[in-house]
Amino acid sequence: MGGSSNDSINCYQNAVSNNFSFTDNSDNLYQLYTPSQWDPTMSLNYFVADEDNKLTQLLRWDFGRGMVFRDIIDSSVHDAFKDLLVWEPIWLAIGTGQPVEPLISLPSVYDTENSIPQAGHLSINVPGVSNLSSMQRAYSAEINNMMDISPLDSVQQYMQQFHPCYYNGSINTPGWIVSLQKTDGTWDAVYYTNDADEPLQVDVSDFTRHESLSSYARSYDGHLRCRVTYVPYPAMNLKRCSYYYVLNAQPLEVDVEPQKSRTVAYNEDDEYCKWIKVEIGNLEGVTNVMVAQYDDGDTVPYLYSVPNFKDGYFIASVDVEFPTVFTIYTYNSDGYSTRTVTYYPENPASNSLSFERAGNCILISSSDSTFHGEYASIRSVLPVFSAPLSVKIEDNKVDISSLPNGAYMLNVVDKRGHVQSYKFVK
Repeated sequence: MGGSSNDSINCYQNAVSNNFSFTDNSDNLYQLYTPSQWDPTMSLNYFVADEDNKLTQLLRWDFGRGMVFRDIIDSSVHDAFKDLLVWEPIWLAIGTGQPVEPLISLPSVYDTENSIPQAGHLSINVPGVSNLSSMQRAYSAEINNMMDISPLDSVQQYMQQFHPCYYNGSINTPGWIVSLQKTDGTWDAVYYTNDADEPLQVDVSDFTRHESLSSYARSYDGHLRCRVTYVPYPAMNLKRCSYYYVLNAQPLEVDVEPQKSRTVAYNEDDEYCKWIKVEIGNLEGVTNVMVAQYDDGDTVPYLYSVPNFKDGYFIASVDVEFPTVFTIYTYNSDGYSTRTVTYYPENPASNSLSFERAGNCILISSSDSTFHGEYASIRSVLPVFSAPLSVKIEDNKVDISSLPNGAYMLNVVDKRGHVQSYKFVK
């Protein structure tokens, strides 16, 4: 940094000069963050933002928290990878922001408001004839020769799958390729047509995903990342190019681990229940969250909305002795997803009702003297009754002498409202 490699004093002075700049081979100016007091985590690792250089805005030293939009479609970003990092241009998926006419009519501002509907249609014209300007250097004969090296070494084989033109093991297959980005950075080709001399006309319903929905990368607002690549026939003298979109999709299953939930101190806590904070994730693009909660013995859930789901959690009252089942529904304009999980108490109830058949009576007992049934119902399994029969529990036993022969289910509800069942045949 300024001076010879042995001039350490001069280098240090530049590193704390608060004003150190350099240019790349394309004369793009970069000012490094060089505060007057050396910071080992920040100094020389970030840029001072320049309105005319989008890369410095992306890697600025004062990058704030929260959601920030950054546009990287710019020649300075492209040249930084090409010149400063010495990447081969064919591996760059960053455009220069200067399309060749008459590619396609697209909005000047790219955001997720211009997304492809889940049941929509995609239409793109064949790109115009290329001129051999400096913008085309990625497609020069020299680069094409490098692309045709055979056999590929292990590094090239690995890199090839990230190439925008990659399809079915090759980067030289003419046609239109529609791909969705996966979480590992590779792309899944969900549609292909070899009609390189015709505009692309395809319905989203014709896309064939080869992975589960959770395997695809999402934008911050829950959209799938979609790329459309055009590869011309060699004789057409047309430019290869890629277009990037976002595709509407139903939300992912919520990410939740109820056993990691924390107890919340509420005044409403009692000896039977407690309040817990259930943390949830995978909420990108979600517009509504509902929870169906089943406590032990419930046949109908308690359903409630989570209005502040973007906080990343919801509060629930659970039994301190028995499991609670949560079915969490996440919604957006394209559908919904569900995830069912069970919260198990730290100190589960050790007592349970036990049943014993004694002639025309069923004896009910419990290891806990306070755990006695108050009433019961009997439902016929075969033949089927139109309604369950209510029966009395007297001296911890149920009289079944009046029942006709058949198979039955005895349901006993204890004082806390928990249901336990016993099957028997008469």
